[in-house]
Amino acid sequence: MFQSVYDFLEGIGYTHPIHPPITHIPVGLTIGALVFTLIAVIFGREKLRLSGWHAAVLALVGVLPTALLGYMDWQHRMGGAWMPEIGWKIGLAAALFVLLFVALFVSRKGRLGFVLSIVLYVICFGLVMTLGYLGGKLVYG
Repeated sequence: MFQSVYDFLEGIGYTHPIHPPITHIPVGLTIGALVFTLIAVIFGREKLRLSGWHAAVLALVGVLPTALLGYMDWQHRMGGAWMPEIGWKIGLAAALFVLLFVALFVSRKGRLGFVLSIVLYVICFGLVMTLGYLGGKLVYG
């Protein structure tokens, strides 16, 4: 099923994995959510807090296609061979999705919820950094 996607891309000259370029969406937006929210707190800029929330929404939306393309590349390029890093990436991506969702939900629940959302954004930042590290380890050893 996925082979037709890769055949099409190869036909137009694109022979690289398709997962890496899209990883910038959840990674960058997760980092953006944290940075916007911290700047909002430090400088009292309520509009930047909203920008952080919007970045987190887009990061959450970006996790699913990123995971799907990662799965496709894993099947296509590695034949679905199981490695510990694959298991970690699946688990961490699922955790990222859940924690971003929870952060978005609690951020609208008063001051305590907002503080909790910052903690969750920090954890999500750690997750995207770890996911990137594991992806690099899979590709470059």
